[in-house]
Amino acid sequence: MQDDQAIDRRAMMTAGLGAIIAAGLLGESRIAAAPGDVVEMTAAEKANVKVVNDFCKAWDLQPAAAAREKMQSLMTEGCVWKISNSAAAVGRAAIGERMTKFLANTHFNLNVFDTFARGSLVVNSRIDSNIHPDGVDTPYPIVGVFFMKDGKINEWYELTMRREMKIA
Repeated sequence: MQDDQAIDRRAMMTAGLGAIIAAGLLGESRIAAAPGDVVEMTAAEKANVKVVNDFCKAWDLQPAAAAREKMQSLMTEGCVWKISNSAAAVGRAAIGERMTKFLANTHFNLNVFDTFARGSLVVNSRIDSNIHPDGVDTPYPIVGVFFMKDGKINEWYELTMRREMKIA
């Protein structure tokens, strides 16, 4: 390895470490708890979790227009929605169009198992049930990742987990 490459790597590592320390000093990061310790959420984090949980409950509202309206009220105007490898929908109007397609011929129920927040990041694990008009239920595991801004969802990512279910 050349000396100038080693210096560049050291400088980059030092800058990265400095950025991490600065982020911690600015407040959104906390020191990791020891295994088994309970980390209490701040009031802002609890409020962010409530918004995301209300958002997930809204998928179950009927009629579909009421569900879409409630969900959009919990988003910023420039919100981004991305599902796994699909193209992102950007802005309330584009997200509303996508939601209309999702809700047109089916009913959704989101069964949330766990939700946590760290600053403006909220993550939940859940099973989304897509209930078709013929009564067929298509459940699939999801990890939802939400970034909040001013008490609303600003970015929303859906990561569809593999459906490997084994019957014993």
